[in-house]
Amino acid sequence: MPRPRTPDNVLQLNGSGKHNAGRLAARKNQPRDKRPVGPCPAYLTDPEKKAWRDLVRDAIPGVLFRSDRVALESGAKLVAKMRDQAVSDDARRTAMVRKIDECDFTDPLSVQGVFYDLMSYTTGVTKYNSSDQSNLRALLGQFGMLPADRSKIICDDGGKSDNPFADD
Repeated sequence: MPRPRTPDNVLQLNGSGKHNAGRLAARKNQPRDKRPVGPCPAYLTDPEKKAWRDLVRDAIPGVLFRSDRVALESGAKLVAKMRDQAVSDDARRTAMVRKIDECDFTDPLSVQGVFYDLMSYTTGVTKYNSSDQSNLRALLGQFGMLPADRSKIICDDGGKSDNPFADD
């Protein structure tokens, strides 16, 4: 599968436009969206709204726009699902520890019941799976929100360095 095309705003931010001007010149007539993302959709659940706000807040300025709302919604749903899974895993773990603590180990049926509960706990189907993880990583990468992707973005700060010892 070929690598997805890098959006031109990301190319401009990471300096590729200066390095290879012809690359951006070929894209001069493509549609551009300068509209802000806007508020999260009202139909999202509260955890999904929180995930939406987190993604918008944490995104690099100038990368997300109104036309990215569907992808952002998908990302918010996946982040909320991931967070919900972590909470439900903790609850399942606590319930399992309680069952083991309450088990009468002199009764074979009690031990067998705990054994089957433990097996279903360790082999149970999770709500947030590897496919969800792959989809979330792909979206975060396209939004420039992973370290490798973020390292490709260069912001123009007027040439000033944060390093007080640097030669300006």
